[in-house]
Amino acid sequence: MERRNSASVVIIAGVLAALIMAGALFLSHDSLSENQATGKIISVPEAPIQTANNNALEDWREELLKIGITKNTNTASAEEGPYTAPRGLASSEALARELFVTYSELKGEESINASVANAKLSEIASHQIDKFPSATTYTQSSLTIESGYSIRAYEEAINKAFRSANTVTEYELNTFARAMSENSSSELKKLKSVALTYTSIKNILLNTAVPEEVVEEHLDLVNSMSKIALAVEQMSAWGGDSVDALILVGKFSDAESSLQEALNSLFTFTSALKKRV
Repeated sequence: MERRNSASVVIIAGVLAALIMAGALFLSHDSLSENQATGKIISVPEAPIQTANNNALEDWREELLKIGITKNTNTASAEEGPYTAPRGLASSEALARELFVTYSELKGEESINASVANAKLSEIASHQIDKFPSATTYTQSSLTIESGYSIRAYEEAINKAFRSANTVTEYELNTFARAMSENSSSELKKLKSVALTYTSIKNILLNTAVPEEVVEEHLDLVNSMSKIALAVEQMSAWGGDSVDALILVGKFSDAESSLQEALNSLFTFTSALKKRV
């Protein structure tokens, strides 16, 4: 898995998108506050806005004014509680709405407690991150553990399993950046192929005989392959939202670091074991 270039294109694009969104968010709030102070009527669109799942919604600021910013619109009874954007919205739209409400609440307080504000913002961010499933976590019961199995034979089996990764000729984040900049489904299909390769490696690792001495290290390797396979698969299914893109880049980077640590730990340990023989 060759790593040749950075993900700067993705990160810069995401940061710019976030800055633009934040600016629009605060301008929208200031405009709304001014209208409320002067008694102006806030206009409502003649036609409802259609969400991704075709549920008609009025302008979201009007919606917030009608239901109150403390009501959860995802509950049938609209019980009092933290506001959550309606389901079916793009991540950037949902994030903007929830940030708007939180900003309104904080701005209305005499003083802002930094720790409380950070906790609220972290919770808002987690709403979008949690949309993406986590990878399967395997346990020792999933492995083929063999007492007395040769460390050298095991190491050769691991090297053989990873040889198929040589078919991955470009850094995944470079492919993802091009898919975004060119709005290219063909680039996303390349990532799907990479995800299948990583899933295949994970399955080989699950069926590889594992010496008792390296069970923990091997399990870490299996789970890190599970994470990176899913991260690339999720990137391949990207639907065009900038917030989703940032989340997916973060998930991939975390999985990539986990895989590198697992590989380093495994081969450091097996090298030490071979010296004892």
